[in-house]
This record gives sequence, C-alpha cells and structure tokens, in this order.
Amino acid sequence: MKTLEKADSISEKEREFLRRVKKTVLGLQPTAQVLLFGSVARGDQGNDSDYDVLILTDQPLATSEEDAIEDALYDLQLGCGALICAVFYSKDEWDSPSTHVLPLYKEIERDAVAL
Repeated sequence: MKTLEKADSISEKEREFLRRVKKTVLGLQPTAQVLLFGSVARGDQGNDSDYDVLILTDQPLATSEEDAIEDALYDLQLGCGALICAVFYSKDEWDSPSTHVLPLYKEIERDAVAL
C-alpha cells in the first residue's frame, strides 16, 4: 500500500488537506487507520471529485461516534470547499471473509493510500 508521501498523483495542496483529515479523525479515534481510496487515490480525479476515506477502528463505532467524526470532517469540508465521503469499519469487520468478497474491499486493497 502506498503512503501519502509516495503517491505522486496527489498535489501538495491535497496532501496538506488529507493530513488535516487524518488529524481530525485521530483527534476523535486516536488508534484509527485512515486510508484514501477512489479516484483521488488512483490519480484519475476530476474537478468535482470527492475524497473517499476508509476509517478503520479497533472496535465497531456507535452511531454517535461516527456522527462525531462526520461532524468534525464536515467542519473541515466547509473550511476547504472539498467533499469527504467517509466509510467506517472496525478492523475485525474489515478482515472478515464476508467483507473480502465486496467490490469495495477489492478496490480499496488495490488503490488505497495510507494517510
């Protein structure tokens, strides 16, 4: 898996924004992993592309915990004018065989950039 620093198709401005995304998530879930996927991770984004992020947590989050992260990311979006689409999984859920058959899993495993 690529890291943000090794993802050549991501501009420095985007890198800074993505660092802020990670910092925001870790402020609420300090042990979470944050992965970028989708068009920005692949380097084929358009002007209207959003930032798709997978947030992997140690335990499944309560709806209120997901909402708190979404709210914090929304505040970041307002300040930057970018859209973030967050997907939440616990690490155990992500590693389960039933998740491995999903097209989303395959896409993320292929294209993900670790933030």
